Formats: sequence, C-alpha cells, structure tokens
Amino acid sequence: MEEIRIGREIKYLGQALKNRFVEAYACKLPDGLTGFEGGIIGFLFHHQDEEITPARIIDAFHLSKSTVSEMLSKLAKGGFIKNETDAADKRKIIISLTEKGKKHQEEARKVFDEFEKEITNGFSEEEIEQFHQLMVKAFINIGGKV
Repeated sequence: MEEIRIGREIKYLGQALKNRFVEAYACKLPDGLTGFEGGIIGFLFHHQDEEITPARIIDAFHLSKSTVSEMLSKLAKGGFIKNETDAADKRKIIISLTEKGKKHQEEARKVFDEFEKEITNGFSEEEIEQFHQLMVKAFINIGGKV
C-alpha cells in the first residue's frame, strides 16, 4: 500500500482547484481583475468597519510593499477603492471600497459560492467542518497565522 503523503495531496488539490476555477468560473468574474486584486477587494469588503492601511494589506497577503502599491494604484484608477489621508496622521493612508468595489465583491461572491457548491458536493456539514479544522491545523503547523 502506498504511503499517504498529505502535502502532495494538498498540492494536487490546489492545482486541480486552480485549473477548474480558471476553466469554468474565472470568465464569470466581473471586471477582469487578478486574483490578488479581487482578494484585496474581498478583504476590504469584510473589514469595512476597520481602518485598513496598505501595511495591513501587506501583512494579510504576505506581499511586498511595491506589489501592494501597484495593485492599490490599479484598483484606485479603476474606481474600486479610494485612498484617504488620516486627519490625525497625514502620513497614514486609509483604504476603503467605493460603490463600484462593493458591487464587484457582491458579483464575485456569487461566482465563488457556485464554485464552493461544486467543491463540497456530497459533503455533509460535519465533513466540511472537519476538513476546515484539519486545513487550519496544517496551516498552523507550517507557521501560518489564523
């Protein structure tokens, strides 16, 4: 019997998920943004009640300052986000979604919900919860922070 290699299985699953998403769902996403750009919009959407700075996005996505700066510039030019200077600290930039950004997230969410249904087809609620717990545990084991 072949030894079960969890890392390899996770890698294969990740590749298969990416391929399936590109094949069947990416074309349904609005506005043609990259995955990370869409991820930033989603992050801002889910943290609307907080002050989000570029540094917070750098930390959340583990990206370089220049990469985040470039993406934020593109999102601002596209009308998805707005940058405002903090009144108390002129060096601090607060990033928030525009109405266009919120609409994008709502449309993208429908696509991701459809993909999620395909992935979890045949899973019970308990299996989904158990799978999630195991993935979080593996993530923490390799130094990830939840």
